[in-house]
Amino acid sequence: TLLRAYALHYAAQEYSAHDTYLTPGADAIEISREALDELLRLARAHPDSAWMRAIWSDAAGTLAAKREVELAEEFLGPLRTELGWRDTGITLALARAAAEMLDEDEARTLLEEVLASEPSQPAALELLRALDSGAGLAPDAHQGHGHD
Repeated sequence: TLLRAYALHYAAQEYSAHDTYLTPGADAIEISREALDELLRLARAHPDSAWMRAIWSDAAGTLAAKREVELAEEFLGPLRTELGWRDTGITLALARAAAEMLDEDEARTLLEEVLASEPSQPAALELLRALDSGAGLAPDAHQGHGHD
């Protein structure tokens, strides 16, 4: 259930003064593989749910911001391949994961998909510029994708 996924996520959080006051955005969030497993199960059970898509789009932004490449591929990949979800947030997170893994061709393919439907999408354009410059992703490359 969604309640179970939220409970698993909540249980994984490690609250501290550092996280609360000094750590910005996604870096203050602990990721729970168990919660992601439950969310993936729910997405498969309810592939037409707009709410599930919104939850996953937000989760994708967090995975990208935390540079969780393995988790992004493991959990976001099936949303695209099995469920056919092509949401911008999910696609951008997978493009960033591909860039992190130095799979420039895959990153560009995913970015082209986003830009075909949203030609001025800032995060896609920023990542494309980084790929074109050959500079790669900076340590804080997740900044500016809308999920600070």
